[in-house]
Amino acid sequence: MSPRRLALVPDPCPGASLLSWGDALARLNQVSRTEALRMAGLISSSTVSAVFGYRVSDAVVRAVSQSTGVTGQRLRSMTLAHYAGSALEPLPPDDAKECGAWAAWRYRLRTVLPKQSNACPSCLRENGGRWLLKWRLVWSFACVRHQRYLISQCSGCGSALHRVWPGNPQSWICPGASRGLGLSPARPLVESVAGEEGRGGTGCG
Repeated sequence: MSPRRLALVPDPCPGASLLSWGDALARLNQVSRTEALRMAGLISSSTVSAVFGYRVSDAVVRAVSQSTGVTGQRLRSMTLAHYAGSALEPLPPDDAKECGAWAAWRYRLRTVLPKQSNACPSCLRENGGRWLLKWRLVWSFACVRHQRYLISQCSGCGSALHRVWPGNPQSWICPGASRGLGLSPARPLVESVAGEEGRGGTGCG
């Protein structure tokens, strides 16, 4: 059965990550992150893999294109595979990915691809909470536009930022002590971003 075409789909923000686009889709449709990813065809179960956003398979590309209209090229540009062959080592051949070569690629790059994201709070305020893909690279440490260092944890509770966990809209930004499972987030970063969304801003969407 083909995925149902969604009526409300945000435009992918240039440079933003796949997870960030999924969060924008969730906000626009007023559903959980997990439900939004499932509606779009990005996941098929009730869980989100810890390596979500590394790559998308051809089957996922077809499903997402049918449900959202987003092309495979744009979809792949939001994954970390976008940097393969330049900032990251080349991907294994397509026919080798299911034989462990893809897992080996991730393992070799574990020191440069943390599971959380760095962030520029000024960028998040301006673009409506869209998280840039390059912030996932360990050597991305400063925002040239705003002349400031990126932050790697919430200044209120110390939690890592924008991790791949299910949760309510508030916990997507600051997961708190329970890995994004709904505890109240700390305020310094969250309120600055949530304030933009509360005024109806959707950034690039």
